[in-house]
Amino acid sequence: MLARLIKQESDDIRQDLGGKIAQLEYKVDSGFASLRADHRSVRRDVDELQETVRKHEGYAKEIDHVMQRTTRIEKRLGIKNTASNK
Repeated sequence: MLARLIKQESDDIRQDLGGKIAQLEYKVDSGFASLRADHRSVRRDVDELQETVRKHEGYAKEIDHVMQRTTRIEKRLGIKNTASNK
């Protein structure tokens, strides 16, 4: 009689815990699904930014080159560069 009561209680506890564990797993999976979606979105944005930066990398060198040429032309023409005098 006592063994049967203990087994019944044990089965009830297992069933109750099993249901609660399933609910917890569902909540965790749902939460992580949201995080995964956010991560994908952030990753896409970072990839787009990296591509944009790659497209603009050469501009700094081109601007420096144009500035050097402009400075040489100004020297030849005897023009004072007011930007460098500030």
